[in-house]
Amino acid sequence: MKTSEIIEFEKKDPVTSDIYWVSAALTKDKHDRRPHVKFIYVKNGVFTATDGNRLHVYQDSLSCKDGFYSVIKRNKTNVILKFEGAGDVGMYPETESLLSTKDYNEPFLAFPEAGNCSGPYAHIARAMESGALNYNFLADLFLTGDHFDVFIKDAESPVIFKNGKKTAALMPMRSIEPS
Repeated sequence: MKTSEIIEFEKKDPVTSDIYWVSAALTKDKHDRRPHVKFIYVKNGVFTATDGNRLHVYQDSLSCKDGFYSVIKRNKTNVILKFEGAGDVGMYPETESLLSTKDYNEPFLAFPEAGNCSGPYAHIARAMESGALNYNFLADLFLTGDHFDVFIKDAESPVIFKNGKKTAALMPMRSIEPS
């Protein structure tokens, strides 16, 4: 890892795929001006990214300045982040309570089979009873091939995924009643 105002994670760095995974949760909408969906937020070695519908969190002891980072380059073997500033901590939503699994059912293990997320998706959808997740968000969650403990509460609450240093939350899709 090379560090200064620019942090470069290269193929040989053991955390490159983890930072790549975190950055998958950022918004793809280039016109969205909300800082919490445009930047990776780092605080005390915790990397957090969200687009408002999903949240990816990676905890490590990397020595990075706390603050907001833009993604300059992102591919599986190289991720480059640029420090954009400390910003106002209040600009980033509180995520700790969202990731709590206190009132959730017992977890089950989910993992992709050869990059195919159909099995975990079907298992999660059945466990939710009513409600659904965005399949592409689930595919991004499993893009590093990791296994996750999956926590489901109900069709209205986020589905929580935990795996050691990685935690994610996917909000269920809501149907809009015709008026």
